[in-house]
Amino acid sequence: MNAQAKLTDIATRAGIVINGDRNWDIQVHDDSVYNRIMRSGQLALGESFMDKSWDCDDLATAFAKCLEINILDELYSASTMWLSLKARLFNLQNKDRAFQVGQDHYDYGNDMYRAMLGPTMVYTSADYRNADNLNDAQTAKLELICQKLQLQPGKRLLDIGCGWGSLMKYAAEHYGVKCVGVSVSEEQTKYARETFGDLDCRIDVVDYRDFQDEEGFDYITSIEMIEAVGPKNYSDYFKKIYDLLKPDGQVLIQAIGTAKKTGTADPWIDKYIFPNGTLPSLHELVDHTHGLLVFEQLEDIGRDYDRTLMDWWHNLESAYPQLHASNPDKYNERFLRMFKYYLQSCAALARTRTMYDWQIVFTKKSNTVNT
Repeated sequence: MNAQAKLTDIATRAGIVINGDRNWDIQVHDDSVYNRIMRSGQLALGESFMDKSWDCDDLATAFAKCLEINILDELYSASTMWLSLKARLFNLQNKDRAFQVGQDHYDYGNDMYRAMLGPTMVYTSADYRNADNLNDAQTAKLELICQKLQLQPGKRLLDIGCGWGSLMKYAAEHYGVKCVGVSVSEEQTKYARETFGDLDCRIDVVDYRDFQDEEGFDYITSIEMIEAVGPKNYSDYFKKIYDLLKPDGQVLIQAIGTAKKTGTADPWIDKYIFPNGTLPSLHELVDHTHGLLVFEQLEDIGRDYDRTLMDWWHNLESAYPQLHASNPDKYNERFLRMFKYYLQSCAALARTRTMYDWQIVFTKKSNTVNT
């Protein structure tokens, strides 16, 4: 079976018609794309969309239909295999690479992220259970975190991978907590510092492994940052948290996770969006906290990640004309297609429960002897 026939067969099994007239049907503009995708798998699938070799109005639905028939297994290519092999052989999240994701992704442009994320500037899954819009849903998520940790005025909170400082600002303003953030993004940090005002908040631009603090923290949060830690560093990551946490301290980790025992990255996501990222499994997270932290509470809020991602996409799509006018070289059509592919493919992963989003609360294990 040639490449076109095989991919057409996959699409048919997923309920997608090549050059069909439904929103989730795929429009092929260049027939060479079939061989390209069969040769290079997921990487070529994303790159060829960026190149306008094919189109789809409702990518999220198309991807969800494909995930339901395990299309990723059929697009396993040399690029996917090489990325998986590299992750096993090398520490892709070592200190030399620590700032790459900040420079490549989070420093992309605060103007763009303001347009996409809305006024909360929260770049993690929202909580829509009692909200009907993105802003309220993100505020509800911040409140949920604060309630789970039972924040008390005057105590200290460390936010590892603090983004634009949104959780820190919320905790300081509403709970009177003294906040410290750790970041690898110069642009996020610049934005956060400009918006802290008189709040007791500060951010250190430093790799978490090099962060030092003598006083210790009553609370530590890490909201969708552990995806940048990597399996070879989980032990050091949790040991660092243990060392920084006061004896009665609490930790809340929010992690985008996978059901697989060891997660592997999508080579397109790795190249264009989150370099060196890896989704952890729940087994890995619990296993690497053994002897350090006590597992207290688990909740999957991934049910709302689909809606969060699609809200981000609609915001970005609406703002694109203004962004393009402000910087046509940077915010061009290829940029928009890249973010459409990224946001809607991830929405499909959440929609099909192929990825999860866990909030896990830990407390510090007492009387622990570390060797």
